[in-house]
Amino acid sequence: MREELDKKLVEKYPLLYRDRYAPMTETAMCWGFCCGDGWYNLIDILSALLCSKYNYAKERYDTIKEYYDADKKWPWVGGKEITPEDVEERRLEMEQAKELVPTVSQVKEKFGTLRFYINAGTDEHYNYIRFAENLSARICETCGAPGKRRGQGYIYTACDEHTEKGDLNVNETDYLNDERNYTPVVEGWLREFISTMDDGHLRPGNDSGDSPFGVKIIFDGYGENDDGEEDLNTESFAIFVHKNSLNEEFPEHEQTPWCLIHRPKEEVCIWAWYENDSDEVTIIPFEENNSTELDHDFVTKLIFEIEKRDNE
Repeated sequence: MREELDKKLVEKYPLLYRDRYAPMTETAMCWGFCCGDGWYNLIDILSALLCSKYNYAKERYDTIKEYYDADKKWPWVGGKEITPEDVEERRLEMEQAKELVPTVSQVKEKFGTLRFYINAGTDEHYNYIRFAENLSARICETCGAPGKRRGQGYIYTACDEHTEKGDLNVNETDYLNDERNYTPVVEGWLREFISTMDDGHLRPGNDSGDSPFGVKIIFDGYGENDDGEEDLNTESFAIFVHKNSLNEEFPEHEQTPWCLIHRPKEEVCIWAWYENDSDEVTIIPFEENNSTELDHDFVTKLIFEIEKRDNE
């Protein structure tokens, strides 16, 4: 998002984006709003909704304080006297509403839709966020016109004008029907990793399980339930395959205090979910994200070659 639009949101909703300029060791908002200008209005409306109760309470306090300072009574004919207790009551209401305004920790695009994360919130807040995220799949990220999710590899939401030539609507894409579907192979790797990892103190970045030579698998955190709370039943994993994974040890990533530094020119990252109660694994095909600049056919072939190597 353009810097001027970024600043407008921060200035308009200072409580919500109080961590916008905090260091990367504390928040991902240090990177700003990682999406296109077309979603500015959507984020603006969502931000207003998340702050609505506080803004209403503040308006009520500002109004009574103005009239109290002027004449200590309401301005209409027969308006009753305003007492210090009346003013204090509304001030407390405003302060209570202020404490409930969540802090935004990250705003970005992922898989063609908006992702909006907050630190703590009410059911009402999370309902607003879910609605906005779902609506983003119908709004062009570039210009804000009506759009659809498009792509044959990298998924994005665009209007007809901003759709890359040759790209299809997501529901028209048929690469998942490819006979060389590699997802069962990756699922097998992940199940072996899960069965052998030290899950006593799971933290993002845990790579204690067994994985094929040259491949790196890490625990990436937990999912969220419908209330936006951490769901310990749903676990997220990242599977990294380097271009040299067939014959060489996996080269370790450089890391920041916040995350490891992905190398899309050298590797692919495949995300996956594991449901503990149902023992179900969901592999997110790497074609659905922009996690690699490697040729997709090369990556698919590499995965099968690694599997063939380990079965010989």
